[in-house]
Amino acid sequence: MYFPLLYAETHYHFRYLFPCYFKKEPEVIFDAPSYVLLKKSNNKIPLFLLIKDADTYPINVINIKAHIISNKKKYTIDLNDIKNISKKLEYYEFYIDIQDEWVNNYISLKIEFQISKTLPPKISKKYINDNYYGSHLHYFSVYISDKDRRFPENWYIGDVHYHSFYTSDQVEFGAPLQMTKRCAEVMGLDWFFVTDHSYDLDDMEDDYLKEDKNLVKWGKMKDECFSLSDDKVKIIHGEELSIGNSKKQNVHLLVIGKEDFILGKGDSAEKWFSNKPDRFLSELGVGSWELGVGRSTPTSPLPTHNSQLRIAAHPFCHIPFLQRLVLNRGYWSIKDFNNIEFLQVINGQDLLTNLKLIDKYIKLLMTGKKYYILAGNDAHGNFQFMKQIQIPLLKLLCRKEQLFGNYFTAFHHSENDAIIGIKNKRIFISNGPFLWFSIIHEGKEYFIGETISAQNEDITLQYEYLVDDIYGDVKEFVLIIGQTQGLKKVIKQKMGVGKSGQASPPLSLKVNVDSFYLFLLKTNKGCMAMTNPIWVCIQTQSK
Repeated sequence: MYFPLLYAETHYHFRYLFPCYFKKEPEVIFDAPSYVLLKKSNNKIPLFLLIKDADTYPINVINIKAHIISNKKKYTIDLNDIKNISKKLEYYEFYIDIQDEWVNNYISLKIEFQISKTLPPKISKKYINDNYYGSHLHYFSVYISDKDRRFPENWYIGDVHYHSFYTSDQVEFGAPLQMTKRCAEVMGLDWFFVTDHSYDLDDMEDDYLKEDKNLVKWGKMKDECFSLSDDKVKIIHGEELSIGNSKKQNVHLLVIGKEDFILGKGDSAEKWFSNKPDRFLSELGVGSWELGVGRSTPTSPLPTHNSQLRIAAHPFCHIPFLQRLVLNRGYWSIKDFNNIEFLQVINGQDLLTNLKLIDKYIKLLMTGKKYYILAGNDAHGNFQFMKQIQIPLLKLLCRKEQLFGNYFTAFHHSENDAIIGIKNKRIFISNGPFLWFSIIHEGKEYFIGETISAQNEDITLQYEYLVDDIYGDVKEFVLIIGQTQGLKKVIKQKMGVGKSGQASPPLSLKVNVDSFYLFLLKTNKGCMAMTNPIWVCIQTQSK
């Protein structure tokens, strides 16, 4: 009934109507991280194999070969067969030793395999990377780096919007958390939020159309986040809550770190013609919300982060017509942002789309209110390609968007505590480069997210960026100044492009109206970084 952005569930059908992409095989999907840090991967590239619904369609995966191209040189590596696969969900890891000539380069990788229903195999089918209808003959792309990310100390990066296998229903499913954590480790991510759909977390484990009053899935998801979280990667539980906006349409809110489950299934498509929100954003701040009127279930104790976080999920992204018609999905308005400070504006799409979304965010800042931009990807286990149902019952799509960890949120804090770190508001967003600035006023330094009270006085901006070769050369570096009084105009001032890795010379400006300042950087390879603002409030001198 809608267009998910995820691993595609291909078996759901009506009584006598089967999808064109239906086949009597489980979903078989290979995947790999797009970025591998040599020091964190033990000199090996991890490959992931995910098999879903083999309890209904048992198989063997045989003759698995990894084909690699690096600097026009070809490699073929045989991997072990996987036999007697018969569980609802199976997950395997393979490892490929990294060759010296692959380091600090991209490699192209594809996995060739066969599926057999018998042993010894009588009839087997050949596939590349997955067994979806019309198998996608694409190569994975993996960059291997022998250096850590060029970020100063006490900066931590992660993904604020990710769906695990606890999101699983008629049309979609995500990846196991163990698989995601391993991918995060080798990519150099420090943390990620698990934000499975509220309308999936209250389902029975073996039937996504039946409600589970005991909330077993919710409890298991919280427990697994807690047990897998460690000093390498912090994993923090949450939910993507379906909730009503001011027009009584369904929008999505990320609720992070809350102990109680909050019911929200207005756009679940679990019941025909039932698409009204269960509750509304206007309830935020009301006592019943704070107490958690949703049901709870016993779980492991929470990690050290003892606060909660609310984030507007992809508030400016386009909503397809069918989602608006059938699922009653709508857009966020300025009324809906009451009691919401953090906006996940970036949702893992292409640079051009992201720049348009950033323009909408800046327009929102012109209202004079303070909002903080975050970046996530809304990935459902997608590490290399997004594979989705493009036209229900008819067509699948493969696209290189909304990939786990591709865009990230970076915060500065004394320790890797993502909720507290984000709440401190020293944040920038990026898909690679580092970007930072501060403002000096009357001898005091102010940082991203802070507000300065000034009286028509000079301020000095000091800034720094770091761009690794993989991300290209700096193409454009812009200071964005938004004036929130009078004409409410935006000034985009191009800055001189200095050498990456060196602190740029300070910039002196005179302030005479209430305004905000932020920096945006773009490279010639489609990479970007943007800071959150620093606000300057002009105080009128008393006579």
